[in-house]
Amino acid sequence: MNAHPAGRLVGLYRHAAGAGKDDAKARERFLGIMHTQATRMARLIDDLLSLSRVELSAHVRPDAVVDIVPIIRQVADGLELLARERQVAINIELPDAPVVIAGDREELLRCSRT
Repeated sequence: MNAHPAGRLVGLYRHAAGAGKDDAKARERFLGIMHTQATRMARLIDDLLSLSRVELSAHVRPDAVVDIVPIIRQVADGLELLARERQVAINIELPDAPVVIAGDREELLRCSRT
């Protein structure tokens, strides 16, 4: 079962403050888990805020054109470390010529990362 990060943090805090308060080893382990969960929650909040910004401008037609090839490369490069840690390969085949679309570069990057 994958608990909601906030609920898991509250449960860990209760345990660390209660039964685990005199056990330094358990407390350190719980602090590590709490840090991981808090980081995960921060990423979830960032993703939600990013999606909210995208939705706010969803009905506004972009007036700029961008080449998506370097955007795709940048996103793939940014995921490379995570992919290696998880023993996953990222394989992309991109054309040599630009692929130009209407859009905002930063918005496309945010959407691609999410």
